[in-house]
Amino acid sequence: MPKILIIGRTPPPIGGVTMHMKRLIENLHSRDFPFRFCDLGKDRLISVLRALIMHRVIHIHVSNPAYQLIFAAFCRLTFKTLLITYHGKWGRYDPLNNAIVKLSAHLAHAAIVQDRESLQQALRLNPRSQQISTYICGGKIERLTATLDHEINERCKHYAATFCTNAWDVVFDKNGKETYGISELIERFTDIQSINYSYPIPPVTTVRTLSKTCRTFPATHFLSVVYMISGASFLFQMHSSGTRPPMVFLCLSMKHRHLEYPFWHPRP
Repeated sequence: MPKILIIGRTPPPIGGVTMHMKRLIENLHSRDFPFRFCDLGKDRLISVLRALIMHRVIHIHVSNPAYQLIFAAFCRLTFKTLLITYHGKWGRYDPLNNAIVKLSAHLAHAAIVQDRESLQQALRLNPRSQQISTYICGGKIERLTATLDHEINERCKHYAATFCTNAWDVVFDKNGKETYGISELIERFTDIQSINYSYPIPPVTTVRTLSKTCRTFPATHFLSVVYMISGASFLFQMHSSGTRPPMVFLCLSMKHRHLEYPFWHPRP
């Protein structure tokens, strides 16, 4: 029997957490990593409870603070090892739910957060807390359905630009800040009628080779430098060109990270 139980949701709907779970499962299967997955949106409650009882190590991906606390309390009382991945910045809920998040992190074996500010808070509650990105490169490129392809083509007939995001909706935090940056993306391109420029992205092999060559410099730092150079090239093309075709194609690739479950560590 696999030693680890992973609990979360997979698409539909398509969103940050569900896509992370889909890619995590695909990557683990490709590496023949032994695990069991329970889908809270598809599996029966009795099946999830049975799996909880049978496994000693549990990793949950749920955004509801109440669920996080329930899992944390259960695992603490039954002496199980619980890992909680918190998708999103700490402090984004109301005072009560923020307190529940902190309590669940304290009860869990380890808390996994997404940014340094959240990590500082988590470390005060749980010294095993770690900051680990939830981004996982997709294993394969799937063709759009005929319906979605038709809808995009129809939009192109009526709009000057079409942007695709990985967000399920336009969401604002408690401070009124747009979570996924969709509004900022639109604002940045408002004064640009049309663009057709290539934005060079370094392939994953290049970044890994650089990282291996100089092990004292993290791969993510190499990537930042290359992206700055690529961005400068992109802006130069915009400035020097006098013609602008009708559509916007902005392709960003983040294939510089590979999965090493349960934790991905940048090179020291």
